[in-house]
Amino acid sequence: MLNFQAFYLPGLLFLSTVALGFLVESAGRPYHQLLFNFHKLAALAGVALIILRLVGMDYFDAPSLIGLLPFLLAAVGTVSLFITGALMSIQADLNPVVLFFHRIGPVIITLCLAWAYFLL
Repeated sequence: MLNFQAFYLPGLLFLSTVALGFLVESAGRPYHQLLFNFHKLAALAGVALIILRLVGMDYFDAPSLIGLLPFLLAAVGTVSLFITGALMSIQADLNPVVLFFHRIGPVIITLCLAWAYFLL
């Protein structure tokens, strides 16, 4: 059984990343550099912390595919968020497909982690 108290801080970083994302978007383009950097750093810190917490757990010693699937999908969603965020920061004209995937990424991650919570 996973200790879900170990995931409070990464969850708080996830929520702050989403909130900062809304602030960055409301500030408009060009992005406000201080908000944008805090948004990126909160996302990176959350991902690094969740990886460190998951690697240190003994649940993944003998994983089943159904137990790993939500974590793998959440990881794919996280990687897509980093890629689309980088594309959004370097492109002057915003591609609506990139924006769509950047907005749907947190929803996918939340659904996958809720799925993992109910599986475990």
